[in-house]
Amino acid sequence: MPEFLVKKELKKGQVVDVLPSKKFSWDLMFVKRKTSHLSVPGQSFLNLFSEK
Repeated sequence: MPEFLVKKELKKGQVVDVLPSKKFSWDLMFVKRKTSHLSVPGQSFLNLFSEK
């Protein structure tokens, strides 16, 4: 499970990381309807990922 989803629970000690030394990664795909337009915040968010 991504850390950001359980960050609060980890901090409170309600859950523990069972593989603390293992980092996982996965491919993401962003999709939108072909006929819709992205808001300025949405476009800014995607720009964060396209900049290298």
